[in-house]
Amino acid sequence: MIDATTYKGIDYVRVGELPEAQREAIQKWLDPSVMIKIMTPSGIMRDCVQYKDYQDWFFNLYVQPSGSTKADDDSTVVKKVIPRLVS
Repeated sequence: MIDATTYKGIDYVRVGELPEAQREAIQKWLDPSVMIKIMTPSGIMRDCVQYKDYQDWFFNLYVQPSGSTKADDDSTVVKKVIPRLVS
């Protein structure tokens, strides 16, 4: 799992910057309604997902019940509880 990038108060990740195994897996799940565009001084980033959506995908779909990921490097992920505010 990668850390969020924050721009003008928006926590997000860029799909293109995810590790290869995650990038391939999340692209199969992505729905256009989840993608966001972020306008920066250097241009529009079109491959962004809000960090809360990335976390939901990562912990609920990407991480296996055993705690390991679908990554080919046999790495394991230690789940941490991240409080989520309900609005």
